[in-house]
Amino acid sequence: MSLDTFLQILTLTTGVMGQMLVAHMRKEGFYCWIASNLALIYISIGGQMWGMTVLYIFYTGMCFYSVNRWKKMVRNFSQ
Repeated sequence: MSLDTFLQILTLTTGVMGQMLVAHMRKEGFYCWIASNLALIYISIGGQMWGMTVLYIFYTGMCFYSVNRWKKMVRNFSQ
């Protein structure tokens, strides 16, 4: 299996899993999206698609931001 094929399968799988987990209000979905976005950043850089690279970097940053917000919300609810 080529690296391109592997990365396509990885991004498809982690992207769909992430969406399903977030839809069920599970923060692990953001970690799936981070994995997907990192692979997509690699693919975008390899294809010299700089706009897409910036977009996936932004998406990854938003995932980290969302995980931190999620942790704060859980702390506030448990008090």
